[in-house]
Order: sequence, then C-alpha cells, then structure tokens
Amino acid sequence: MKNLLRNHKEYFVGKVLKVQAKTINRDRILINLLPLLKFNGKPQSPKVDNVEGILQKIREHKDKFEGFENYPELVEKWLQNDYMDMLHKESEKRESKFVSLLPLSLNAYKASNTTNRADYGGSEQLWHMLSKADEERRAQNQPSIIHKLTQFFSNGYVRTVDQVHDVGKQDLSTWLIASITNQLEKDIDNDIKAIHTADPLLCMDQARLLADDIERLLVYQYVMSRTALIESLSQVMMLHIGIYVLRLAQLLPIMVDEKTTKIDGGCSDAKNLSSINQCKYKPLFQMDMLQNYSSQLSKISARNIEIHEQQLSLFVEAMFYVRKKLDFLEYLDGDKDYSLEEVLQFDLSTKRVEVETYFKERFEGLQGYLDNIDEDPGVDYFNHYVEIVNREYNKYYVDFFKRLISSSFSKNDERGILRQAGSHKKYTIGSQLLDTLIHLAMLEKHEGDYETKVLRLDQFLNWIRDRYGFYMDDIIPGFESSQAYHALRQSKKYFTTKLQEIGYYQALSDAYNTQWLIARYDVKGGEPHATTGESTT
Repeated sequence: MKNLLRNHKEYFVGKVLKVQAKTINRDRILINLLPLLKFNGKPQSPKVDNVEGILQKIREHKDKFEGFENYPELVEKWLQNDYMDMLHKESEKRESKFVSLLPLSLNAYKASNTTNRADYGGSEQLWHMLSKADEERRAQNQPSIIHKLTQFFSNGYVRTVDQVHDVGKQDLSTWLIASITNQLEKDIDNDIKAIHTADPLLCMDQARLLADDIERLLVYQYVMSRTALIESLSQVMMLHIGIYVLRLAQLLPIMVDEKTTKIDGGCSDAKNLSSINQCKYKPLFQMDMLQNYSSQLSKISARNIEIHEQQLSLFVEAMFYVRKKLDFLEYLDGDKDYSLEEVLQFDLSTKRVEVETYFKERFEGLQGYLDNIDEDPGVDYFNHYVEIVNREYNKYYVDFFKRLISSSFSKNDERGILRQAGSHKKYTIGSQLLDTLIHLAMLEKHEGDYETKVLRLDQFLNWIRDRYGFYMDDIIPGFESSQAYHALRQSKKYFTTKLQEIGYYQALSDAYNTQWLIARYDVKGGEPHATTGESTT
C-alpha cells in the first residue's frame, strides 16, 4: 500500500533537476564529485568504509607514517577531528559515524562510506552543469573547466599507478590524505570516454557562471593554501546549486504553460557571460548586512525570501505536471526515452481515450488514500488528478526544497547568504563568502591570463549585483521606499566595517571614487610553476 501511495506522490524528474529536495552537505558533495571528475561522470565505490579500516592501513604501512604507531589513540582522535567527515561529530547523545576522508586529493573518495556520504544528487548536478558548460567552451576553443578542476585535485597524481607521487612535496593535509589513499587498491577505469547526457540544462547562464567562477578561483592555486582554495570552491559550488534551483523555480512553470523549453527571455540559447544580465529569470537577493531583523531593509529581504518560496510552490506544481505526463508516456511506450521537450510538447488530446482510462484509474486509486477528493473530475482526468496530487503534497515538498535552499545557501554560516532567527529570515553575505567573492571580482583577464587588480567599492557592488543578483547598495525593483533607503545606508556602513575587518577596505573619504578594495594576493598572469606528476588525462 505504501508503494502505491508513493507512486501517487512521486514528483521528481531527473530530466529537470539532478539534485533532490534534501539537506545537502558541501564535503559530501565534493567527495562524490571527485570520482566523477576522475572517471568522466561515472561514480565509483570506496575501497575502505570505516575508521578502523583506515587505521589498519596506517598500521600495515607504518614506514609511510613515521611515529604514528607510538601514539595510536592520539592519531585516531587527530584524524577524526581534523581530517575526516563524521556524522554527529559534535553530538553528545548520538554515536559518530564515518563519512569519508576530507576531499583534499583526487583519491580521497576511496576511503568513504557510501551510505553516509549520500549527497542527494548534488555532485551530479554540478557535474551536469560543468559538462554542459564545457560543451560550449570546446565549441569556442576554450579550456575545459572539468579538466582544470581535475588537475587541481590531482596534484602529484599519476594515473598509470593510481597514486600520488612525491607526497613529501605536498602540504601536510594533502600529504596525509594522499599517503592513506596510496595504500588502497587501484581504481582504474579503462573506458576514458565521458558520460554524455541528453538531458537539457534549463539554465545555461548559471552553468557558464559556475564554470567562470571555478576558473577564476583556480588562478589562485599557487598563492593560496590548498585547504583555503578548496573551501572557496565548495562555497561557490553550493551557492550556484541554490541559485540554479531558484532559477528553475521561475523557468519550469512557464515552460509547462508554453509547452516548450525554448521560452522568450530565457538563457539557454545565449553563448557567453555577457548575456547574463539579459536573462529575466535570474533571481534577485536583497542583502541586509545589519545584525537585527527589525529594519525596513530586513523586512524587504524577508519578503524577497517569501517570494522565492512561493516560486518553489509553483515549481513543485510544474514538476507534478511533468512527472505525471511522463508517467503516462512511459505507459504508452516504456521502451522510449522521452526528452523533456517531447514531454512538454506532447498533446494529450491526441490520446483522449487512453488518457481518460489511465488517469481515471489513477484518480480512483488515489481516492483510496484521501478522504476529501470525492468531487467529480468531469472529463479532464489528467489535470484534475495533477491538481489533487499537488493540493495534497505541494507544501510537503516545498518544505523539503526550503531545506535544500537553506543548506545550499549555508544558513546561519559565514560561508553563505541566508540568516534565520526564529521565524525571521533575511539574505546577507557571510564574511567567508564575501572573502571568496572579492577574490573572484579582483581578477581581470589580459591576453588569456588573469591578473589581480585594484577595485573600487562601487565597482565591486555593481559586479556582484550584475553577476549574482546581490543587491547591496540598492533596493530590488518594486520595493523602493524612503524608510528602506535609510536602512540601506546603515547596512552599507556596516558592510564597509566588515570589509575593514577582513582586511580589504581602504577609504580616503566617503566618496565612492576614494573607497578601494585591495587584493590580498598578487597574480600577474600565467602559472608560477607547473604541477607535479603526470597529466591526469
């Protein structure tokens, strides 16, 4: 009976979205992304899945871990606290469970627990976005972002032996992870052909922007610590997942109405980053940097979040429509792999008898679970069935999408853009994410190479508004008021204080043209030195 009800409740369509409406975790997404990078989109199983298995490898190869055998308890605590992702690590009531080694080296996924490292499609979503971005980049003779990202995680890695060579040349953290995974069984895949998917990417703008952000961050790999750069990479990846979902929340309902993925004002057909500002479905975010939730700006930001959550409700309804229509098409021909465009375009009126028979049976089956659907559907069993299912389960799924957004936007964390206290929510930029965004903004491309530049404060604020939809020094359209602008000035003042705290801000006066952001790292194009080891390709 439960399986039958689950079938009625099913809404998810992998052709629309890869990541599921769940709470996602940055470390688990990264650890699952590593084998996708290494094996062209194909997941792999770990070689050891518990702490004791790792410790046993260290004991068996004590010549590689000098001194570890003298302090076994200390080593175990050190590894668990600093180099392992553990479920319930901070809990005093629940037993901690091993998830994985931290994703600091390409083979880190080999030491992980498949059940505990579940990322609910987050890594697949990132891979899908990057692979679609790379298809465009190859057509334009631009370097592959997946290749660049793989090379970064492959520091010292030699594919023929599936190990990291010269581990002594790595930083301590990478040395430790690589030394452990070097003792594990080889994981070689002779099929180097990438997995290509026919599933569309409904918003190419977000994929292009994600690829560009990763390319910019990788410029810093020779001047920034490896752990700090991986942290920054995880921040932008999580951010892009959240923004992508909010874009789809606007796009899919319109696609359902117009029965096509090719809608006016969309972003799928544009070919470069310059088109981002022209996409009318880019979500906007009213940022409030103040600590309280009582200002007019905070109330606008809260309303901004409510609108995004209402769009999620329309998105779930559109997903139900697509899912049930796809179910019917697979009922007609289960051997055919229908594209999303085919599902949207299919005219149900051409199969009127089959539609009525199929959805009448579905509707009557649903009546066995719900008490309040005895109304007469008339002759439109399909739309009535979708309406009933959406009415009963929409809020349930929207709540899960809120969890997805909260985790991808790192709620109440300095690495994200969402804050909540009780029932009060607002958008703001945490210090760590702000640090990462400044790194991105301070790069400028000259003759194919990136270089850091000095950036005026107003230039940075315009950059993050145009690029991500983050309104820091202005009110999002439609919410302007004198009270809001007063609160905005207070927020901007607090923002400059935060910039001073993290060491970027320099001002000679209150005039914008005398307020500057100074780069923390000096990059002058090219690479200071080559990576060690053989190429991963």
